[in-house]
Amino acid sequence: MNLGAVALWQNPHRVAYFDDFFFYGTEAPSVNTPEGSEVEVEPEPGLNMTFDTVDEGGTTTVETSDMAPGGGPGGLEFQGTYYDINTTCVYDGPVTICLSYDDTGMTQQEEESLVLMHWVTADQVWVDITLLPVDTVKNTICGVTDSLSVFALATLPVFEGFLPPINMPPAQTSVFKQKSTIPVKFRLLDAATGAPMPDVEATIWGEIVTEGTPGGVNEPFYSTQPDGGNTFRYDPDSGQYIFNLSTKQLAPGVVYRIHADIMGGLMDRWVDVALR
Repeated sequence: MNLGAVALWQNPHRVAYFDDFFFYGTEAPSVNTPEGSEVEVEPEPGLNMTFDTVDEGGTTTVETSDMAPGGGPGGLEFQGTYYDINTTCVYDGPVTICLSYDDTGMTQQEEESLVLMHWVTADQVWVDITLLPVDTVKNTICGVTDSLSVFALATLPVFEGFLPPINMPPAQTSVFKQKSTIPVKFRLLDAATGAPMPDVEATIWGEIVTEGTPGGVNEPFYSTQPDGGNTFRYDPDSGQYIFNLSTKQLAPGVVYRIHADIMGGLMDRWVDVALR
């Protein structure tokens, strides 16, 4: 209890009597985040935090809401509860946050597609901070952050993998003839229903892989009209995202890593191909 100073005085020319005194104070805030290393806190049932280092103790609190602080990218399905975490302590280093979730009615794919998202106030964006894998036995998901604000559980689409003519591991790497066009294709499925998901932002980019030497050409020569820009288009008939990649400007005898950045980079999926 915090008590203010109390002053009593008496007029010297008068007689005064004092009997009952009342002290008023304000409740001192509890400190649930003490100084130290690897400080564990549970500010909300089912929400556990571990501060790497706390330099000055304070109070860590959580407010829950069903209102998102900002819109997420298309294809990201939030679970409905948003956790606004604040602390008065002075801390240094990362903070690990673990949330328990209810898997009632969830499919296995839905659980495995869970991510822990952090609303970065300064940039006004959602960032995936998930530590994989999700513990689908204890129904716990964890993530690491350097700052505190709003956190929420969300479900990513299921990426089925790149489709033929591109081979996915453990199959042999696809080797194309240089100057051919490579049809880069994949599908995204709703984790809850398994239905194809249209209208999700996806862009393509590539990099040279220094390791490995291409084998002989094992894919047909493709001369399909290449796509311009870097955005995958969605084909509703096949439920596929497609980008016809021209290799005219790429060097033969090189292994390339093709990336599909999905939902603004929240999902980065890649596969290696080679040119001869």
